[in-house]
Amino acid sequence: MSEQDQTAPDPDVVDTPEYRQAAEQAARQVQADPGTDAGESVEQMADQLAQQKVRAAMSDFEQHLADILGKSRAAFDDQQAQIDHLTRQLQQVRQQAGPPVAVNLAKSLAVRVQSLATAHPDLGQVHFAGVISQASQLADMVQAIADGKESATGEAERVAGNIGRWFTRTHPRLSAKVIEGWHEAVSEAERIVDALPELVPVAAAVARAL
Repeated sequence: MSEQDQTAPDPDVVDTPEYRQAAEQAARQVQADPGTDAGESVEQMADQLAQQKVRAAMSDFEQHLADILGKSRAAFDDQQAQIDHLTRQLQQVRQQAGPPVAVNLAKSLAVRVQSLATAHPDLGQVHFAGVISQASQLADMVQAIADGKESATGEAERVAGNIGRWFTRTHPRLSAKVIEGWHEAVSEAERIVDALPELVPVAAAVARAL
């Protein structure tokens, strides 16, 4: 047998389906990337494996973060529900009890001062402008404290004191005319100062509920 005959493939083997499939696969690999060697293939596989690990780690982190956010959202919703419940209860109690004394007094004083100015047109609106403005400001301050928007009472006490001093000192210096009903205005201003400390605990409760 010649050397050519010894290296030639066995015709029976060549005709088998397995042989033809292996030959076609090898041909496709060579045609696709004939310059690729084993070293490059290993590096590519390593890079792909590293990328897969990074993607898997990112996926796990995203899932962990989503779980944390979900728990935080649930806790916030529960807390908000409790706050809403307490706020409704507090509003019901306040409706049953009615407005605080200081709030009623401050509103009454604002109306009274305006009425006194209207009852004495000869003195002019300019004469009463300052005390009317202070009485309106005081009503807003007291309401803000009652609503829990403000906890300090010092400024409201100062304004109430100024209103009382306007009737007892400022007006007599500016005019000799007696303002009928000024005693009631001074009395309300003083009672507001006395009632403000009682309003602070209610204001604190409102602030905590809100």
